[in-house]
Amino acid sequence: MKHFFWPQNALALATSVNAQGWDMPTPNGDSTFHTQNISAFADDVRAATDGGLDITVHSAGSLFPHAEIKGALRSRSVPIGEFFLSRLSNEDLAYGLGSQPFLATSYENAQRLWDVQRPVITELLAAQGLMPLFSVPWPAQGLYTNGEIASVAVLNGLRFRAYKAALEVFETLAGAAPVQI
Repeated sequence: MKHFFWPQNALALATSVNAQGWDMPTPNGDSTFHTQNISAFADDVRAATDGGLDITVHSAGSLFPHAEIKGALRSRSVPIGEFFLSRLSNEDLAYGLGSQPFLATSYENAQRLWDVQRPVITELLAAQGLMPLFSVPWPAQGLYTNGEIASVAVLNGLRFRAYKAALEVFETLAGAAPVQI
């Protein structure tokens, strides 16, 4: 079966910060394309400011664990950080929209979804003194099996990873056996 949703990471900025050297926590390791994008972003900022703003990327939760990055931004412990947007869906369901199965099934659809979602996310984060700079979808997530999935009934009893509550509910409703990671 092909991919079915495109979760997004968001880069957020704590508003009203002034510094020439910024520490930036990210949740993912150096080999993930999100961290590679963030490193390229930091290089671009450094070049665009002729070295006037130097962003040091702290990958793999080395500065703050993933679950603490947004709080670190809010407390101004760091001026900039990256996090998995749907991790915030317990605060507001709008944060998890990009991770809903079957909603955006290509990068183009993920971009259209972000275009619609961005004003809402911007407003939600602004209420907390944060500002989204951009969002990048993850590669498509999918269901992978040894055989063809011709109907929902085939999922009955199959084990699938569930890294958030919405996926656990989806898999349970489909008859699969979600495994939390």
